[in-house]
Amino acid sequence: MMALLPEVANLPGGKEDFGKIGDIDYDHPLGPLMVKYRMLIYIFANPPDPRGDKMCSRPGPYTVRVVVKDMAEAISASERTVQRALQVMRADLGLKKNAWITVEEFCKAHFLPEDMIQKKLHDQFIERWNLVKNKGKKDGDKE
Repeated sequence: MMALLPEVANLPGGKEDFGKIGDIDYDHPLGPLMVKYRMLIYIFANPPDPRGDKMCSRPGPYTVRVVVKDMAEAISASERTVQRALQVMRADLGLKKNAWITVEEFCKAHFLPEDMIQKKLHDQFIERWNLVKNKGKKDGDKE
């Protein structure tokens, strides 16, 4: 099988330009396969808790699920690239079409630093919140 990998590595990418997230190139034929292997490793390392999801408070700032628009801005990729990545991850995890993918799963699959991504997502939230908060204020108003 190792003899086939250099041959596959030399193959041209797909016709559509989906781009790259982390170290995975979604245009390359091995891109979705790498995501599948990483998701299998993640599931093996983090088996589901039989009691269900954790219901505890995490230290903030913390974003749980991936929102396409926010994640695309955080990793400087196009929205279509993030949508494609989520589609491949859902297929590999055996989830439904609109199931949530957590930021932790997304970062583990693409070898992205989760703490940096969480900080960028929080900064985006604070920026949007300040726009909403200051929308009704006038120049002379004080807090």
